[in-house]
Amino acid sequence: MFYLISSYIGARFRYYKLEFKGAVKLPLNSKFNANLATSSAQSSGNLFDSYVADVTAATSNIGVQGRTGVILSGRVFNGKVDTQNYDFLLTSSPLYFLDGKIFYKYYNTSNRSDQITTTDSSALPATFTNDLFDYRKEKYGAELGFKLPASFYLTTAYTRVQTHRTVREDIPNNDDDIYGIDLRWSGLDFMVAKVGYQRLQRRGDFEWPTVTDPTDVNNIEQFVRRFDVAPRDRDTYKAAVDFFPLENLNFSLGYKYKDTNYKDTILGLRSDKRSEFTIDGDYLIAKRVRLFAYFDYEYVKLDQFERQLPSPTTSYNPALPPTSTAFNWTVNQTETNYGYGLGADIYIIPQKLTLKLQHNSFKSDGFADYTYLRNFAAADGSRTQDNIDINNWGSYETRYYLAKVIYGVTKSLSLSAGYAYEKYIYDDAQYNGYSYLPTSATGATLGYLTGAYNAPSYEAHVVFLGVAFRF
Repeated sequence: MFYLISSYIGARFRYYKLEFKGAVKLPLNSKFNANLATSSAQSSGNLFDSYVADVTAATSNIGVQGRTGVILSGRVFNGKVDTQNYDFLLTSSPLYFLDGKIFYKYYNTSNRSDQITTTDSSALPATFTNDLFDYRKEKYGAELGFKLPASFYLTTAYTRVQTHRTVREDIPNNDDDIYGIDLRWSGLDFMVAKVGYQRLQRRGDFEWPTVTDPTDVNNIEQFVRRFDVAPRDRDTYKAAVDFFPLENLNFSLGYKYKDTNYKDTILGLRSDKRSEFTIDGDYLIAKRVRLFAYFDYEYVKLDQFERQLPSPTTSYNPALPPTSTAFNWTVNQTETNYGYGLGADIYIIPQKLTLKLQHNSFKSDGFADYTYLRNFAAADGSRTQDNIDINNWGSYETRYYLAKVIYGVTKSLSLSAGYAYEKYIYDDAQYNGYSYLPTSATGATLGYLTGAYNAPSYEAHVVFLGVAFRF
């Protein structure tokens, strides 16, 4: 399969992908599947658009930017990332009561983007060149399924994930061990019940270089563990019931609880607890119209431990006693997420012409409960432990509509065309009332902002055409 996507949305973007999928049957009721793919994403953008003003341009490639005299080594940033991924899967059922699966997945990126040097006499360091980030991920494991008496089926699984990141100074490598067990019961014709448990153990060596200068701001990095790569233990419990009371009607109910503990973290996210409820179903009418709908509800609680510091300072260690300007603080963040979707697949000409209609909506309400771990006495006397909390923390809403027509020219070739509309509404205390000239409590101007993240809300109208060929 070959894909080509080209679009212009404030910048130029092109995407190519070449993919091969194949399968072969083997003895002992076995099958081997392979998926090989390579792709390239290319983009370009005018860097001057990210600054306050274009003051001068000495040449076609070099310019002085904004009111702080920032100099760039190039006017245009050309991005290019090549990706290779390989998936291999061997399934087998050598005995009537035993099913097995062995898999291996490889994913690697090669970043060939431009490196732009920024020179700013008002900043330290005065020059900065962007790094080119790449990562490689290998995932492999096995799964065994056992048919048990009384309509029970037991599945056990183990997965190993190894991730390596370039130019990542804190934790460049992660090793994940994932253990899972699931039990399914299908003793009734109209119902299937499932329960399961999964254990994730993520490990990674902290490799941030030692800082000898006690006033160097990088000292704080000795205590920070960023949650995306930080070692963690996560327990996941899940249960679901599927019902199919009629031949063309089925629906399911599900519950999942995740408890994540970042046990090695000093400063950063320390725990993440989530409860999720789901319900979904679909109904086929006269083999011509399939209706479907779902609803999700999720409650999330995040606990962070952080440190407030003056600059410069020698008080980076969070174990030091608090002062009026150097102290620890915590935030308990909660998120309530709601999502629903509904749609229809209308088979105008069965197996030939299909109309797809879909609507999705998602809303998240966030709240942050802050606590300063010191005797509270704000310099301006206006802050207390109660009024520092934030009611609109990461609150947003997304609405999506889709209409798509699919025409099957042959069994291997299909054409598609459609229209999609999406509206995103973002409400966050960090960006509401955005000012290009932020000021201090005394009214002094602190600096100039570029406008990045100023208006995250958007509306998008997309018209698309597609061609798919299956070998």
